[in-house]
Amino acid sequence: MKRICVFAGSNPGLHPDFEAAAQRLGNELATRGFELVYGVPVSA
Repeated sequence: MKRICVFAGSNPGLHPDFEAAAQRLGNELATRGFELVYGVPVSA
């Protein structure tokens, strides 16, 4: 089993290319059989 951890916020950001790149990365990870472990920062 292959896993990759992504630590990021849930907001796609101000530039539409950020969201498009995240979608391409997710598709490529799924195609290659990776599972995604997602983490977000905790606000203080």
